[in-house]
Amino acid sequence: MRQLLLPLLTSLRLRGALWIAILVVGLTTIACTSPNGLLSGTGLRSADGLPPSGTNAIGVAIRMNEPMSTQATGFKSVADINHFTIKLFDWTGSALGSQREVHATGSGTVAGMYFTNVPSGMYKVTAEAFSSANDSVTITTGGAQTSSNFVTVNAGATPPTYSSGTTLAVAMTLLNGTGDTIGAVLTINNGQTSVRAHMAPFDAGSETALHDISLVSVDGGTCAFTWIPRFDAFQLANAANCGSTSRFGTIDSVRPNGYWVTSQPSAGTSGSDYVKVSFGGFYAGKYEVSRKDATTSSQGTSTVASVRQFVAPWTNISFDSAAEVCGFIDPHASLMGDQEWTALAVYAMINNIDVRGNNNGSGGDVNGGVTTLDETSQAGTLRSQTGSGGTITSHTGTTYGVYDLNGNVSEWTRDVNRTPGGTWSVGEFGFAPSVPTTTDFVVSLQTVASLRLFGVPIVGASGIGEFGNDKLVGITGPSPTRVHRGGMYFDGADAGLWYVNVSKANNDATLDYVGFRPMLKF
Repeated sequence: MRQLLLPLLTSLRLRGALWIAILVVGLTTIACTSPNGLLSGTGLRSADGLPPSGTNAIGVAIRMNEPMSTQATGFKSVADINHFTIKLFDWTGSALGSQREVHATGSGTVAGMYFTNVPSGMYKVTAEAFSSANDSVTITTGGAQTSSNFVTVNAGATPPTYSSGTTLAVAMTLLNGTGDTIGAVLTINNGQTSVRAHMAPFDAGSETALHDISLVSVDGGTCAFTWIPRFDAFQLANAANCGSTSRFGTIDSVRPNGYWVTSQPSAGTSGSDYVKVSFGGFYAGKYEVSRKDATTSSQGTSTVASVRQFVAPWTNISFDSAAEVCGFIDPHASLMGDQEWTALAVYAMINNIDVRGNNNGSGGDVNGGVTTLDETSQAGTLRSQTGSGGTITSHTGTTYGVYDLNGNVSEWTRDVNRTPGGTWSVGEFGFAPSVPTTTDFVVSLQTVASLRLFGVPIVGASGIGEFGNDKLVGITGPSPTRVHRGGMYFDGADAGLWYVNVSKANNDATLDYVGFRPMLKF
């Protein structure tokens, strides 16, 4: 796939694809009673009625735009489509309910359906475009395609209809008769959807290759980002059953649970012993955030963020303020998520990249090989200038990577927190595993579906190399806390990509060793 999605779903730019359509995904809690009252003005219609009042539902809509000659390498029209297949999966890859077939009927037409009774959680919606009736999955087709009947698959089992509410846009291509599946992971929290996974409209780079972009915020802050392409990884949930494939000198069956590998294990059962997960499809701030007027010797005083090399990072900022500052960079910007941080850590793990940083208290790494440039904005600290340690401090080991994930200043992340009851929480949803109350080594990772994507540690008394001998810093007491990751310039071997600190409150702005980093999703 090589296409970009522009704002408001009105203008499209295509990269090497034959043509383009729009998949719009929205979650809403239905309280409507009229089948004609949804998605007003879009042309979306249904003859199948509504889900029960108060039901959470994921609505999927396909919109066709013409003319397409300016969007494609060769002219294609709506007539070249036979149908789309829409499927809903949970985040382990298990299909939920029946797949649905959607037929397009003309230029500008929107067609779609519902998945109903969807509980809160993480899901993937995929769509396949087919130019012939040779579908690769079993589809039950029924009823004529008319202006009031666009959905034809298993309509009697779960009446499909259409959703209003927050939308998520996903672009996809038509391949000749075989289909091209494009997935988007949705976080569904109390009737909201989030996560987009496409390149910026102005990005001329390859969607499948790491590369850098730069943007200037509305307030004039220059911000460098690295595109993180989609990639697959397999988490060993029960490593002992995962066979004898040797990776970097160690076989899968003796790895710790939670370890990530780049290809399917030679033994074990998918879904229980190992799980395949897709990461990427976002931009990570290439460096830690600095103020717009920061220099090598001053953090500055501006309230505008920049993401630049060779300046003092912005510290002494609370989680709440860091999240607000990131939001002002761009409408598609936010504070770095734990899922995206984990994607960077997993990339380094499956490629056996030893990411080093400023962690030894004197501008270097406890394992050597790093010399950073001191930033002198505050006496008594040995923070370094952003991105000054060379490519060995990049998550890829190259210039096309994200810098300073190991040490320098630890970084607030968005998704994971500790509830007042002492359990892990993702967003507003708490989960059973308790947050450790002491400081211990990361010895494995949570493999339960609710926490797998977020790099949530399990701790033990002795460090292990697979997780860099990194540590988790826990806390006791009833107060909720936020997470910061990566470790500080004085943490030594405790710092690293799997380091997690869950001991600070969201409004704590006194920390001269904690900063932050933005991300972009389009």
